[in-house]
Amino acid sequence: MTRRSFLAFCGTVAAAIGIEGITEVEVAQAIEEKLLIGKAEGALLPVIWMELGSCTGCTESLAQADDPDPATIIMEYISLNYTETLGAGAGYSLEEAREETIKHADGKYVLVIEGAVMTACDGYALTVGDGPDHKPIPVCTPDGPLAEACKHAAA
Repeated sequence: MTRRSFLAFCGTVAAAIGIEGITEVEVAQAIEEKLLIGKAEGALLPVIWMELGSCTGCTESLAQADDPDPATIIMEYISLNYTETLGAGAGYSLEEAREETIKHADGKYVLVIEGAVMTACDGYALTVGDGPDHKPIPVCTPDGPLAEACKHAAA
């Protein structure tokens, strides 16, 4: 991969996950300095992509990227461990993938939040599944376990 294509990739990543106020050079420096784990350390960067209050436009942008294409991004740079929109799994298997990522990524995963974070009703405006106590699980709250455990978050 040439430096030019690497910078193009960094710009695509920043745009796809909605990072504002950061340049592709800054994304490249973060990767080069190993602030993120990734290919340089022998492992793909684990990503949990939460779809909250949105129209999936960011996911569509990622899915329609040209250079690098989505397959290259997913197969060579990130491990898209959880996404409702693009995920092959559903239900319990998908929830298990999210929980396993949180547990085993040792706080080194990226949390991508697409759409509005709904905080009404104590975070229960958008829920997924039931917890061990049979109460609904809030998908994501700003101070919830997903946000607390990740290394980086992009919303």
